[in-house]
Amino acid sequence: KICLRTIRYENPFDDFLADLFESKLLYKLVERADDPNQAVLPMVLPVIAGERLALQEALFLHQFCSSPAEVQNVCSQLERGSYNYAFAKQKELTQFIREHRPLVRKVNNPHHDPKLDCLMQIIKDAGTEKIVIFCEYLETARALRDGLKQLIPNVKVETTVDAQDLDDLLRRFAPIANEVLPEERQNKEEIQVLIATRSMSEGFNMQDASILVNYDLPWTVLQLAQRMGRVLRPWGAP
Repeated sequence: KICLRTIRYENPFDDFLADLFESKLLYKLVERADDPNQAVLPMVLPVIAGERLALQEALFLHQFCSSPAEVQNVCSQLERGSYNYAFAKQKELTQFIREHRPLVRKVNNPHHDPKLDCLMQIIKDAGTEKIVIFCEYLETARALRDGLKQLIPNVKVETTVDAQDLDDLLRRFAPIANEVLPEERQNKEEIQVLIATRSMSEGFNMQDASILVNYDLPWTVLQLAQRMGRVLRPWGAP
């Protein structure tokens, strides 16, 4: 039996992102191509104000819906001008981001994050059931691990990000699926909640878990199916 649930929450960054899109400060810097007639013209052709990148805006939307930690990461890049392309109005963009820093700092706190609060309730309702949480961004995965350890310290939470021994981590989370012998299991070291990223959505056994949380939605349905495949496999129990 499979039960699907959609959890809705109020994103505190909605107005921030809407204003950022409306400002057109995310437009890419684009210079005019060299004109063969430029040499005989008595003027310099102006720089175009900027180019809108719709797909890039979709990425920003996805990031701003992920976690305050990821918003903090993106804002730092936008403010410093260290993103993967140059912006047409970098000075104005830097000022805009600085004006919204107080909001980002406030929400970037486990006690003030409404999305994390919803996740914490799922974990509490699950009792002793094991849970896999999939994220798209490294900063989100790290923040979830640290936030959940602070909010519910009695629950063993780990992430595959920065794991020194991934095989050991998976064996501690899903000993049955990874064929750990009963005498080799260490109950006190077993993980109840595992936070994973996209790289873990294919080829790993996590079938000890009965709950899968898509904290970030993937970009394609195929990726979503691959995530589900980590827990939905033929099982020996009736």
